[in-house]
Amino acid sequence: MRRDLQGSTDNFPDDVVELQRYFADPVEGQRVRAVPGAGLNVPIWLFGSSAFSAQLAAALGLPFAFASHFAPDYLLTALQVYRTQFRPSK
Repeated sequence: MRRDLQGSTDNFPDDVVELQRYFADPVEGQRVRAVPGAGLNVPIWLFGSSAFSAQLAAALGLPFAFASHFAPDYLLTALQVYRTQFRPSK
């Protein structure tokens, strides 16, 4: 995942995917199980103030909210990235 996101070396994309797995139904051999979260399929939203977070939300098919009060100058760019790169998820 990280290679697709502008060469970022940040672990955040992997962390989001890991969090999604904790709220999904447990699978055979899973080493960590969220209790009581496993199987709840909690909707995960990304809230960000950059094109990076918009791009990650789009790549994972997640809802996205933009923090325009932090970075109003990046709002339109982030929305364009999200809308053009969005790929639906389950």
